[in-house]
Amino acid sequence: MNIHALAAMSRNRPVYCWGAGRYGVMAMDALRRHGVGITGFIDKTIRSSRDDTNKILAPEAIGSPADGFVVVTSMFFEHEIESTLLAKGYKNERDYVLYSDLKRWSFEIDVSGVCQLKCPTCPNGNFTGHKLSQTMMSFALYRQILDKLITEVDFLPDVQLYSWGEPLLNPSLPDIVAYSADQGVAVGISSNLNDIRHLERTVQAKPDWFRVSLSGTGNQYSLTHRGGNWDKVASNMEQLARLRDLYHPEMIIEVNYHFYRNNEKNLDEIAAICERNGFLLKPNAAYIDPLDTLIDYAEGKPLPDSMLEIAQSLILDIDAVIQDCRLSPSDSCVRENTIVIHSDGTIRQCPHVFGNQYKLEKKIFESSIFDIEQIFSKRDLCARCKSLGMNNFYTHFLSCTNQKTQSFSLA
Repeated sequence: MNIHALAAMSRNRPVYCWGAGRYGVMAMDALRRHGVGITGFIDKTIRSSRDDTNKILAPEAIGSPADGFVVVTSMFFEHEIESTLLAKGYKNERDYVLYSDLKRWSFEIDVSGVCQLKCPTCPNGNFTGHKLSQTMMSFALYRQILDKLITEVDFLPDVQLYSWGEPLLNPSLPDIVAYSADQGVAVGISSNLNDIRHLERTVQAKPDWFRVSLSGTGNQYSLTHRGGNWDKVASNMEQLARLRDLYHPEMIIEVNYHFYRNNEKNLDEIAAICERNGFLLKPNAAYIDPLDTLIDYAEGKPLPDSMLEIAQSLILDIDAVIQDCRLSPSDSCVRENTIVIHSDGTIRQCPHVFGNQYKLEKKIFESSIFDIEQIFSKRDLCARCKSLGMNNFYTHFLSCTNQKTQSFSLA
């Protein structure tokens, strides 16, 4: 089923998005822009990442296909939800569709190849090999890339304007956001919020959602967001809320809280900040990147000392996770259909790798999306990763959150 068939079908049947988190809200907006009538959400949390008038049903309210067509819009739980639908008598493309099937490719455009922090779980802080180029993407290059994607991709609802870099460091970010909005493409931004020189103009340009990355308060924050300053970030979060209220009240603001063994005590303070400012709080277990270093480790090479040290602070033991990955291999990978475009226009083979050797020879505007798809289907990196079960490494951390974390999370 393509987007046009879904739009036609929705005229005669209720359509629900299963998953009301940030990903689900952006999916709903994109589907509506393409003529799909959305009746509401299905979500076990019975709330949405955005205050609106959409109906939100509990999963139990959907008993059979007669209750409505379902678009599964939960990124990390789509197979679990699909199993539930199949058990209720639903059939794929007749009664439900996975949003990931409608949206063949996800795109991350790293508009900044630079980050001012050196977080120990991030390759900007722990990678010892030959790194990607540290450049800022110009507005002209971004426009060239987006125009190409719009031309070649049948359904391009959104792009992420970040990968490893800090997008707010790019002075062209406001123009990039504004141009995307003019073309009907939603954008998301993730920031450590330590430098807000370009924040006001960026919010004025109206990004669809804005994520703030945190890992504690006070001195704890700078241990894991190394090089950052908590007092500055706390003040900047208040400023972000004011700018949202002034220029773009519809913008979703999400606080992504990285859980370590020693920072759970800070969660109540973060929750209070979020409640006061109308932010969505999404705690997640912290994990280590990049994947290329982890694959090397799984194959017998030692971890860098900096990664060994921070690994002791993770909620899960990475050796145990790697062993479990080996024992439970699968071919499934939620990131397999993500194309990451670096700030210089080169393409990375996987969102989680950082080594310069894992970029494609040709830049995005030198290859068609079809050509890139053919190259991706033959990636040696994927074969190595799946042979070790490492394609499931991050899933362990996403599903290990404790009961307190789950009370704040959305599907």
